[in-house]
Amino acid sequence: MIVNCLIKRVDVYRDYKLLIDFNIDFEQFSMDLNIVWIAA
Repeated sequence: MIVNCLIKRVDVYRDYKLLIDFNIDFEQFSMDLNIVWIAA
């Protein structure tokens, strides 16, 4: 159900090539992400 809200459309072409149209763009997705980098 969550995936249904995130993805608007999926097109499948020959040789299993996919075109996925999302309902959100990367800026909306990454707006509230806290990314922590851990150096090993």
